[in-house]
Amino acid sequence: MQVAMQMQMAAAEELQSREETMKRMRGDSPLRDFPSKKRRPGEKETTEYYYDVETADKKEKEEPGVGTNELVKKVKIIKRSSPRGYSAWESYCMAKGSKTKDPRLHNDDFLQGFFDAIGKGDFGEIPGAVAILGADNAKKFTPPTPAPSDPGERPHHKAVFIAGLPKHTTEQALMEHFGTFGSIQAVRLKFDTDGNFRGVGEVEFWEESSARKVLDNFDYNLFEGRWVNCMVAKRKGLLGRNPKWWTGTDQK
Repeated sequence: MQVAMQMQMAAAEELQSREETMKRMRGDSPLRDFPSKKRRPGEKETTEYYYDVETADKKEKEEPGVGTNELVKKVKIIKRSSPRGYSAWESYCMAKGSKTKDPRLHNDDFLQGFFDAIGKGDFGEIPGAVAILGADNAKKFTPPTPAPSDPGERPHHKAVFIAGLPKHTTEQALMEHFGTFGSIQAVRLKFDTDGNFRGVGEVEFWEESSARKVLDNFDYNLFEGRWVNCMVAKRKGLLGRNPKWWTGTDQK
């Protein structure tokens, strides 16, 4: 019994040591990166669905871990899909008394416990969880009711507004991904005044039925390893937003 306890303590110390080492390598949490960016007056908040997966990947070295790769991958996707998913994982680790936040350093039972907790709704509705864990193992995510829109805005039912895109997203990648839903008329990405991608885009289809397929697929819209929030685009004038900060590719 004493030998077993000593082995368990040694393993725990080793995990903690590895975590502390990786923390020094990674620096601050990527979740802290985006709130510091100031919004311009009148610009809509998108940070609820924004997570810099490229920065996260650079800070997280791909080394062999304790958990099964498939389970670790699922945790990472949930974390990357939204701050809600990130916070859920942090809260789960804290509730279990673990300071080790890297999913690779936990065994399969610990990781599966996280999925079970999501399935029971312990952390509320998590964006992308249904797509990762299945409809029987997670609750559907219902986005918050948006604030009253500008009276001058109107829905544009052939276009889909997409929030939470990775920073390295390209028009071509969006075109290839959403082209499976129908013929695309245009793809647009939003940039700020400094030329930095804002993590949002728009796909405009030739047919309204194609856009409806994307919206009906709401809980399962995964793009490049993360869930993205797809909603009906709105128009106020040409694009509904200052076209100066949008790219645009029209398909003839």
